[in-house]
Amino acid sequence: MLNDQSPNFQKFKNSNFIKKFQGEIKIIDPVELEKENHIYIADFDADRKDEDLMTSLVFDKYNIKNGLLIDFPNYTHQVQV
Repeated sequence: MLNDQSPNFQKFKNSNFIKKFQGEIKIIDPVELEKENHIYIADFDADRKDEDLMTSLVFDKYNIKNGLLIDFPNYTHQVQV
């Protein structure tokens, strides 16, 4: 995954280093994924612990009128034999 917050993001994205891996491994570019409407990016200078504020900011940014926030629990099961 490329770090779009890095000041060297564009330079690194277009580097020969990355070009060597294209087609061999998946290069995840969050900027492109956002442009293609595959992801939402909460790039706000706000308290990330304030779930209501973050939800409101994301819904406003992406013009979501009737959005629903779903918290998917993460369960782990372990069996030892």
